[in-house]
Amino acid sequence: MGFPLRLEAGAAAIGLVVATVLVGFPNPPREVAAAERREEPEGALDRLAGREALSVAEAWGPFVVGLSLLPPAPGPVEVRLKVLGVEAGDALRDARVVGRLDATGPGFETALRPCGTGCFAGQTTIPAEGRWRIEATVSSNRGRIKVATEVPLPAPPAEGEFARAIDAMQALTSVQMEERLQASTDGPVVVSQYRYRAPDAFAFAFEVNDSSRITIGDRNYRREAENGSWKASDAGVPFRWPGSSFRQSRGRGVAVRILGTEEVDGVPSRVVAFVRPDLPAWFRISVGVEDGASDGRSCWPRAMSWSTVTGTSTLH
Repeated sequence: MGFPLRLEAGAAAIGLVVATVLVGFPNPPREVAAAERREEPEGALDRLAGREALSVAEAWGPFVVGLSLLPPAPGPVEVRLKVLGVEAGDALRDARVVGRLDATGPGFETALRPCGTGCFAGQTTIPAEGRWRIEATVSSNRGRIKVATEVPLPAPPAEGEFARAIDAMQALTSVQMEERLQASTDGPVVVSQYRYRAPDAFAFAFEVNDSSRITIGDRNYRREAENGSWKASDAGVPFRWPGSSFRQSRGRGVAVRILGTEEVDGVPSRVVAFVRPDLPAWFRISVGVEDGASDGRSCWPRAMSWSTVTGTSTLH
């Protein structure tokens, strides 16, 4: 491509050795494991599909708290919280959301009722447009959970930026990525290395036990130590990359909204938030403002980052 492409990846469903998903890449081990850990066959996040919504998340200790606003605009609003990382005996209770435009401006505050495992919901009225700071608190037997985020209200829809990002990722032919994840905000960082190459090749090195895996089409090759011998096996389901992998793994995002703008490696970019209810996982992607421009000046996502709450990945 002639220039580096940088992504950041993160995690949302805490509870494995590290948190959950590898973002922006097909069929990673942690994404499969995250999907298997869904707490409910139809959770609170599933209700976001097809609705005017914004959903973002932040981490607090071993918990991840997802905040959803329906619709993401001034006026009457449904507020929903989804807490991940909940264990038996945590006894989540007393959920509350407070919003402020600034120290002296208008605000709102509402208590939320339980609506399922780690789920709370309520109604409020957001009095004015602007960039709101919203704090959510929940009591638990492991201490008070408190997260905060800033969002614009109204939050503009971002389906166009999202589609351009997926199209650009779909055109990649090789990727090298370093992933750093944590199971909690104060926990150790787990580093992994990934390499993808078209057609249909994938390599993965996991720092924790020095194990490595290579998949080429329908064959797996694995070794359990840096100087160990490789063992071949049938992959079962053939690995395909890039194919339609990015569209399949990221294209199911809902509540796709613009959070604002930032510079990534000096390139003006729009920050887009979305959520995958089926994992569950929250994502933020920064897409260069002129990437994919109709005049052909920039067809590649020179400034793109994926991120959520407990980890990052750097793509070269």
